[in-house]
This record gives sequence, C-alpha cells and structure tokens, in this order.
Amino acid sequence: MGSEQDNTIMRQKLLMELNEKILKQKKELDAQVEDLIVEKEHVETEKKKIEERNIKLWEQSEAIHREKELVEKLKQEVEIRHQEVIDSISYAKRIQSALLPLEHEINKALPECFVLFRPRDIVSGDFYWFNEKDGKIFIAAVDCTGHGVPGAFMSMVGHILLDEIVLQKGLNDPGKILNELDNNVRTVLRQDNQDTSTRDGMDVCFCIIDKEKKTIDYAGANRPLWIVKKSSKEILEIKSTKTAIGGLREEAVFFQTTVLQLEKGDTFYLSSDGYADQFSSQDKKMMTKRFKETLLSIQDKTLQEQGKFLEEFHVNWKGDMEQTDDILVIGIKI
Repeated sequence: MGSEQDNTIMRQKLLMELNEKILKQKKELDAQVEDLIVEKEHVETEKKKIEERNIKLWEQSEAIHREKELVEKLKQEVEIRHQEVIDSISYAKRIQSALLPLEHEINKALPECFVLFRPRDIVSGDFYWFNEKDGKIFIAAVDCTGHGVPGAFMSMVGHILLDEIVLQKGLNDPGKILNELDNNVRTVLRQDNQDTSTRDGMDVCFCIIDKEKKTIDYAGANRPLWIVKKSSKEILEIKSTKTAIGGLREEAVFFQTTVLQLEKGDTFYLSSDGYADQFSSQDKKMMTKRFKETLLSIQDKTLQEQGKFLEEFHVNWKGDMEQTDDILVIGIKI
C-alpha cells in the first residue's frame, strides 16, 4: 500500500515537472512567435517601403525616359536649325565672295601680287576692293567692326559704298574717297543720333597706284601702309589718320592723302590687324613688330611665294589655338 502511494506521488511529481517544462517551452515558443510576428510585420513594412520606392523609381524612370525623349527631340530641332543657319551663312558667303574682286583680274593688273584672305568664320568682316580706271589701279584692304555675320553685313555696306563713290561719283583721291565713305557710312547707319546709332565702322588702307609714274596715292583710316625698299632693305611705315570710318564722334575728321614715289622692285603691303593679332598655342600674340620682321625676312621670295609662306606661317603660329580674327594681307611689287 505504501509502495503504491509512493509511486503515485512520484508520477504526480513527474507530471508536474513535465507540465512545468511544457509551460516553459510554450512561453518560449510564444515569445518566438511574437518575435516572428514582429519580424514579419517589419518585413512587410520594409516590403511595402521597397514597393513604394520601386513605384517611385519606376515613375522617375518614366519621367527620365520622357525627358530623354524630349531632349533628343529638342537636340534634333537644334541640329536642324543650326544646319539651316549654317546653310544660310554659307549662301551668304557665296554672295560676299561674288562681291570680292576676281583673282585673275587683280593678277592681270598686278602680276606680282598676292591676296591672303582667311575669314575667321564662314563669312568675313574683312574685305578687299579693287578697280582699274583711267590707267590707275585702285585697291583697298578694309577691316569692318566685328567678324562673322555682323562684320559681313558691314563689309557689304562698305563694298557697295566704295563702288558708288569711285565708279559713279568718280572720286580719284584716296583722302577724299575716305572722307566720302565716312560721311556715307555715318548716314547709312544713322550715326548722327547718339540715342539710336551704332558705333560700327571700318579701318581702311586705300591706295591708288600709277604704274607708269611708280607712285602710290595713299590714305588710311587706322591702317598704315608698309613699304619695303629694295635699295635699303628696310620697311617704312606710312602712318594713317588715327580715326576709323564711321562710328560716333563729335568733331569732323579729314583723311589725308600721301603721295609716295616708288622705285622698281619696291614692295608694299596693305592689311587688316587680324594677322598681327593672332595668338599662338603658347598664348603669345604675334604683334605688329614680329609681323613686319616676317615681311622683311621673305623679300627673296616672289609675291606668290610670300603669300603661301605667310599662310603657312600663320597656321604654324596659331597651332591648336582658334583663329582670333579675320585675316587680310595684300602684297604688291612694282
């Protein structure tokens, strides 16, 4: 009887211990379930955030795609318009080139001559003017304000006005021609009204050559005439009137004519300031002094060889640099 009772007590004790273990394990499992629930909720929250981010990214991707399509469309439109502008300017170059003197006409009148003409852009603010009348040769190097399209407009104005002054009005004195050109430019551009007028103008080196007498009648507006004497091998600078054609000014200016007697073999040069203003790849400016020294150094060459040399020298000098300005150099040997 006692043994059976002990066994019963033992079983009850074991059952209690087992029950306690089960309760303990249940608590642990419940805690783990709670952690899993919390973790699940966190995962779902993160998943929701990721889904929201994915939706935003997709929306941004769609917006970027639309922007890209718009940019591509605008790029194409810009390229088309750019090409239209280039085509228009290229056609304007044909018009400008048609106004320039024909090379063979200049060479016929002046066998020993070169014209180095290199626009900075497609069209040029520099231009040269030539005519032969009454046994004399009229030639000019003109540098208009600006380059590209604005300069080209000014060059056409200058060319047309010179035709009118010399060919229609018959003026044959360089100083008087520049005075008339100055008055006409100021009238055409309405430069008498300081509120609405422009400051645009032009620098000019104008010569009338008498080959028989070996004389040059010269007048300049901010552009000198350079003469290399065969006898002395030195370069002379005939200074210009220090005023441009056109522009705003209060006082009247009169351009003076200088008559020069040449000897056979003398060479003279008309130019714009573009050649001397060119920068090298070392950011060094050519300057007028070096340009004149270069002219002196090539006097053993023919005029055609001089023109080619100066062009190659310019290309080598500027190297990788962009061309600074329009370039115009005219060389003539009597």
